[in-house]
Amino acid sequence: MITTVDRLPTWLVNNVIILQIIKKVEADQRKKNAATHFEKLQATNFREPPNAAGKEAWKITDELVGIMAKEVQAKGAEFKVVTIMPPMPAHPNKQWRQGYMKIFEIQDWLYPTKRLQKLGQMHNFPVIDLVQAFDSYVAENQVFPHGFKNTSMCTGHWNSTGHKWAGEIIAEKLCAEF
Repeated sequence: MITTVDRLPTWLVNNVIILQIIKKVEADQRKKNAATHFEKLQATNFREPPNAAGKEAWKITDELVGIMAKEVQAKGAEFKVVTIMPPMPAHPNKQWRQGYMKIFEIQDWLYPTKRLQKLGQMHNFPVIDLVQAFDSYVAENQVFPHGFKNTSMCTGHWNSTGHKWAGEIIAEKLCAEF
């Protein structure tokens, strides 16, 4: 990430501490702004698309998943989809999740899951839902399936708890078919 200070000569920045501080503050602020923008953008996945671009994105996604399902099924294999739980709805504190939903105008954490389940019915493929299972597990055990000790908990990728729990759920669903 290039800051305003980066436009100055390197020797000057390396020898003037106040410039190094300004550079750090500006970089941190840009990261924070990018994270906030990403959160707002990600929150749009949990509601009907508000504009033509969002509707087109879902339409393309639906068509691509449908094409993949048909291609896999045409070769005699089974096509399955697993829904995943992003960090925000997996927060163990229910009040925090409700506050987040209010701030970002989210009516239903299951909106994408429901869409995929409907698509699965249309194209004859099963959808393994991790969202509701994660929700129950997090509520009962008060654990964070996302985040690490060197990052904020309940952000980013699954940690070992999230991977373990997802693997167990998927294995249970797949083994139930045999």
